[in-house]
Amino acid sequence: MPHRFRPPKKQDERKWNVVKYFVSEGFEYQHIYDDEIINTYVPYPETMKQAKEFVKKYAKQRIKS
Repeated sequence: MPHRFRPPKKQDERKWNVVKYFVSEGFEYQHIYDDEIINTYVPYPETMKQAKEFVKKYAKQRIKS
């Protein structure tokens, strides 16, 4: 994980599930750019619903493994 990743608290299982989801989908907390606004980073969401929408919207920027 990059240095900008800020892990949730150990006991926050819901946020850890979101982290696991992102990593499994190829988003390892690298910078994601908004296609509509030049040179603007998109913050990673903290809920699973928002995370699923994020993955769909920014699928082109995922890290291929």
